[in-house]
Amino acid sequence: MPAIALPAIPPLVEGILWVGGLVIGAILLAAIADRISDYISDHLGDAIAKARECRNCQCPECVPPKGTVGIRIDWVPPSVPHWPCPGSHVHFYIQSQNPTNCQCFWSPQKRNVLCLDPKDTPADFDPRKLGPNIHVLP
Repeated sequence: MPAIALPAIPPLVEGILWVGGLVIGAILLAAIADRISDYISDHLGDAIAKARECRNCQCPECVPPKGTVGIRIDWVPPSVPHWPCPGSHVHFYIQSQNPTNCQCFWSPQKRNVLCLDPKDTPADFDPRKLGPNIHVLP
């Protein structure tokens, strides 16, 4: 009986390591998305509310709708670091609409940038974890 049980141990250990790797990978993928979502709720609420105001209700709705948050991630490298972040970072935009000509545009939120951890890589980011009202911009 022990001779049969011993060969089963390595596949069991391998399976545990494989599942553990999947769990850790999922946590890392969610970590960046969670930080982005938290940053948006903590810092962009007023700008989102202002963008959603109806100043000319004759305009057709934007696609995506006014107040939608757009993000652009600058991965360093190949991007160049700049103040206030020494490495990779996230820029935020809010979908807005000009009430005069009804043109929709992404309004940059210049004072809002999220610095990512130096260990974060593009492989750690899953945009599907952001939620439906956040768009990844090119």
